[in-house]
Amino acid sequence: MLLLRTCSSRTFTSSPITYQTTIWTHHSSLQSCRGSARAEVTSRRAQRKLATRLRARAQQALQEPTRRQPAPKPIRDWVSRDGRWRVRLIRNDEIKEAALIQAEAFFKPKGIAPLDRLLLRAFQGEVWQLLKNKLSVAPADGYCCLVAEDAVRPAGVLGTVEVSLQSEQEELSALRSKGLEDQGYAYLTSIAVSTPWRRRGIASALLSAAERVAGRWHQNWVLLHAYDSDAASVGVYSRCGYAKLRVDPAWVGMLGGRQRVLMAKNATMAPPSNGLPVSAAISSISPGLMRIFQSQTPDM
Repeated sequence: MLLLRTCSSRTFTSSPITYQTTIWTHHSSLQSCRGSARAEVTSRRAQRKLATRLRARAQQALQEPTRRQPAPKPIRDWVSRDGRWRVRLIRNDEIKEAALIQAEAFFKPKGIAPLDRLLLRAFQGEVWQLLKNKLSVAPADGYCCLVAEDAVRPAGVLGTVEVSLQSEQEELSALRSKGLEDQGYAYLTSIAVSTPWRRRGIASALLSAAERVAGRWHQNWVLLHAYDSDAASVGVYSRCGYAKLRVDPAWVGMLGGRQRVLMAKNATMAPPSNGLPVSAAISSISPGLMRIFQSQTPDM
């Protein structure tokens, strides 16, 4: 107080108002500093409390047992009705063998033998690498590769089919054009049978097993593409209950391409008890009846 009076006598002797204003300014500054210090202390306390809570949560999380995600349902082996063929998941040591069968089925030779041999070997390597990549990164409940073998005397891979979950709008719009609404479907690709073993029912066994996988994944529809000019493949799919949804426009063939046909089958339709193939086309089934089929869950 003495110091304040001394300073005021030296500086503010001629103006009492200025003196009082200066006193109030110093008092306000002091209160502001106290408020800032109090706020800083409060902020530090809040930060310490937050850090303490976070450490406690971290320790609690470490002490709690790890919650594992439920594993997808295992895909069981399937044996054809005549007991000749078994279809199961591919093993790692069979990837190359399956890739060779796929490459042999889908390779288009150029008509020059030396060149065709080189191109086939390169194509086999590409298919092999692609199949390995898909099996290594794809989720187990959204992609699988099935192989067929002799159920009595297994002697290697005889055929393959790949099943994946997809939701392409082009295919879904084809379903909607038939009055069938859905958000996704199971899509079949790489349906191939080794040349010496064709026309023995292996393709039908692969399709039946793939349809059961689609049902296990809770999918109503199984879709696939085939070339419209490949009468043999289209005939096999039709006998197995697949119906045409859409055919590529004619201009695709005019431009040098091959017209594809999109075919579909309801995965929840149980096979007939008399063993005859399902031959009813989707276009002939009413939407009301299809909704009943979709509400059914197959017994896997």
